[in-house]
Amino acid sequence: TAAQSSRLSLWLSVLVSRTFGSQFRIVHRVDGATDISSCPAQWYRVISGGNRELISGATKLTYAPEPFDVGQLLQAEIILEADKVTVQTDCPINPASGLEHYVESLMKRADIEFNVCMHLLCLQATSNLYY
Repeated sequence: TAAQSSRLSLWLSVLVSRTFGSQFRIVHRVDGATDISSCPAQWYRVISGGNRELISGATKLTYAPEPFDVGQLLQAEIILEADKVTVQTDCPINPASGLEHYVESLMKRADIEFNVCMHLLCLQATSNLYY
């Protein structure tokens, strides 16, 4: 039922730093909650107008955002105790800190050719959710 699904969603949270390059993980918010490690999941991008776009292949409890996710909210649906539970990030995905300024400074150097290789650090922090 919808009431049971809402109650179950209170057990779940998304562990995340909310920047491109981090990894999101759906975790329990309370000790002793139902084991979700084998629950099926599907991640979505929330696009304009509140519509959702399925993220192909994103079917685990963890998800590493892609460049398409920057500026978007993310949702995940989990089948838990025969109910579909939806969790959502509380704000859009931010680009990696300082990356835009760094790339702009490289682009101003017209006299030099660059080969740029970016390594993104994965950080994690607790995110609040809307239900």
